[in-house]
Amino acid sequence: MISNAPDDIQWSSWLSYAASGIRGAVSMVVTTLACLLLVVMASIYLAAEPEFYRRGMQRILPSPIGPKVEACLRSAIRTLRFWLLSRLISMTAIGLIVSVGLWLLGIPLAGTLGFIAALLTFIPNIGPLASALPAALIAFGISPMKGFLTVGVFCLAHFIEGNLVTPLADRRIVKLPPFLTLSLQLLLAPVAGVLGVALAAPLLAATLGVVRVLIPAKNEPSSRMKIGQTI
Repeated sequence: MISNAPDDIQWSSWLSYAASGIRGAVSMVVTTLACLLLVVMASIYLAAEPEFYRRGMQRILPSPIGPKVEACLRSAIRTLRFWLLSRLISMTAIGLIVSVGLWLLGIPLAGTLGFIAALLTFIPNIGPLASALPAALIAFGISPMKGFLTVGVFCLAHFIEGNLVTPLADRRIVKLPPFLTLSLQLLLAPVAGVLGVALAAPLLAATLGVVRVLIPAKNEPSSRMKIGQTI
């Protein structure tokens, strides 16, 4: 064992590799948080004085297309509001179910893990998978049985949320097409990283709201129709 133990050079190489990996991970997290903070601040400024920016846009744009642009903006805002409502309902349901399930299993930090699961549910497709990793790692560290039960809790939580909570919450909740959402996430991931993946769904919701005005569906029975069914 002593003869096969790594020497000082190998230890130095391993430590250097680990340090570079940690440095890269920390840099990515800091960059993502900084970009997310800028997006939040810009959103707050825009939401505080929407009429100022709307009037400025009306002055810049030619008069003939002004009403069409106004209709596109209103449709995008309405779609984003409904999408945000659906996300808040989903996040609340996932957080409560996961917290209670992990608490019943005796997993440490059940409330914190449930809160993390609720936050990551904001990101469609990828968020639910990422939210299960911290809880699964902690549970498998305790015992394999609790690890598998924890994975089952997350599967049950997302099954209940997707098949019971969201469909019954509000008939006007926006349902984005999963294929379009995943495709936009794949396109934005190389460009904007984690931030692009997180913002892909709201960008798609706003885009569908604009498309709904520019290319209205034929014989649309009502304005309460779901975006996923209209497009």
